[in-house]
Amino acid sequence: MAQSSLHTAALQEVQQLWQQALSRPMVQGHVSRLVEVLESAVLPHNKHTRRKAEESGPTLHLPGLVKAAVSNYTSKKIFARKSAGGKRTYQVALLLDISQSMQGHLLQCGLEALLMLTEALSQTGLDDFAVLTFGSTTTLVKGADTPWDNASQLALLEQINCRPGKYALDAFCAVS
Repeated sequence: MAQSSLHTAALQEVQQLWQQALSRPMVQGHVSRLVEVLESAVLPHNKHTRRKAEESGPTLHLPGLVKAAVSNYTSKKIFARKSAGGKRTYQVALLLDISQSMQGHLLQCGLEALLMLTEALSQTGLDDFAVLTFGSTTTLVKGADTPWDNASQLALLEQINCRPGKYALDAFCAVS
């Protein structure tokens, strides 16, 4: 029971600190710009989801068939092709170097970049990203099928030796 309440307290602390870090105006500005760039240039819609009537295509378009029959077959757009709408289907992995060479300010910068990237990916609708850390070993912190939630954030902070009660989280809260 004590272990469970410690874990719950740690999750609540992580949630509070993560939200505090995301609410900083500088972070919000960078996240907004990252979202713009990701949506327009880096991760555009790459899977069409709506069908549009065409004169040729792989499948029949029922509304096009009805229109053709009513117009005595003067309308030739009876086929359907996925060419409208859009969805992003990408596989993204974010890696954080936690080796000895990245201690101190460099790790702070890496954590802030990871914070902003994860938030930007979530805002673009890409929640199935992976997060890994590497140093002397490589660790999967969050798999693509795992939600980016307080438990994943806690696992990341534990990888860099932050523990509940000692989260100063200078990386998020002190650096402006």
